Amino acid sequence: MAPRWRTPVLASLLGACGTLGGDAAGDRNLPDNRTGPYRELTSAESGDRDCVVVDFDGLAEDPSALREPDGAVTVWVSRLRRSTHTIARAVLRDAVRPVGDLEDVYAPSHAWEGERVQAPSVARLGGAYVMAYEGAGGLGLATSPDGVRWTSRPDPVLTAEPTLGEGTLTAPSLLVGPDGALTLVYASAGALWMARAPLPGGPWTRVDARPETSGRDPLVRPGTPDGGAPEALQDPSLHAEVTPTGRTLWRVFFTVRDPTGPSLDGGAPARTIGLAASWDGVTFQRSPQPALSLRGDTDPAAPSMVAYDATRTLLYVGARCALSRLRRGVRCAVAPVPARLPAPSP
Repeated sequence: MAPRWRTPVLASLLGACGTLGGDAAGDRNLPDNRTGPYRELTSAESGDRDCVVVDFDGLAEDPSALREPDGAVTVWVSRLRRSTHTIARAVLRDAVRPVGDLEDVYAPSHAWEGERVQAPSVARLGGAYVMAYEGAGGLGLATSPDGVRWTSRPDPVLTAEPTLGEGTLTAPSLLVGPDGALTLVYASAGALWMARAPLPGGPWTRVDARPETSGRDPLVRPGTPDGGAPEALQDPSLHAEVTPTGRTLWRVFFTVRDPTGPSLDGGAPARTIGLAASWDGVTFQRSPQPALSLRGDTDPAAPSMVAYDATRTLLYVGARCALSRLRRGVRCAVAPVPARLPAPSP
């Protein structure tokens, strides 16, 4: 039986996302009209760059973006070069312009990680950083004083529990509350799940989204369009912010593979970016409309949001990075649609 744990919501200002509306109407219709849809940047906004992070010698995917106190944005990504899987770091200014080169900051160092580490999710913990990531044997945790030098735990903090409905654990998304407590959302068996811990050292407790039912329920489960094969939900990105009336609004973006949608080259289903929201941090309602769906790029994935006052930018993995022979890289979208980012400085 899954643990029945509900905690008070974390009134976190980390990673605020979406365009806020009033919450006087109660909990109905979440998350309609509270974020997105997002649009691609214009050439003026992007400085004529197709991608904000791209690896000219490999592939950069799974961005985790964090706005720094000086206004710059640090982005950690999965990096694949010549069969080597590492985690790398880039710095952006003006929301879209990279400063310096992509830099490897973490490579496999423990037996449980196997030969790959990927899907980083970075948050602040006091004056330092904490990172959740995916290895071959589960989900790990590392800390750093500067976002560059990382010290990881020798064992995974979570491994798959098939008796609780899980398969392989992938793509963790980490949120740290003001009290230092950690919330981790991850993908497994096509759904999104949650675990929580009071401290980075644990103990970690899995959360049941519907404790009134038997078994354990995920935060967001895949739909079954038109009675066909179920969707696959991947790459969650969890955010929370305090509304003007003092309530905490939780949102999770995620990648959706819809088997009924158009196919990509090679026959794989196309992807969109979905969204679900919650007032209590456990009971999430999914938006019926995608947060990001692109005509020119049918394979967006791995969203990560950054707030700039009332404007929100969404980093995601997409195709058509023209400067790197059209390989995949990290692209940028903006919400609300009428908003315009200032042209990046030279």
